[in-house]
Amino acid sequence: MLLRNLLVSREPLYGLHGWASPYRPDLLGLSPRTVPFLNDDRLGRDLDALFDADRGSLATEVVVRAIREFRIDL
Repeated sequence: MLLRNLLVSREPLYGLHGWASPYRPDLLGLSPRTVPFLNDDRLGRDLDALFDADRGSLATEVVVRAIREFRIDL
């Protein structure tokens, strides 16, 4: 969500719900039920969890998934 916000309009995190509301939830990778729960506290907790995660394994998983999804020949 943070990356989408940065790429589209760079709105402040406290306005995340207002920023996301005009878009179709599926375009943001959300379900209609989750949009009302978007807020800066929730994103902050997600960023904290990302900081604590094994970023090396996460990066590897992202690369492998991109290779499979886009059928990239190495």
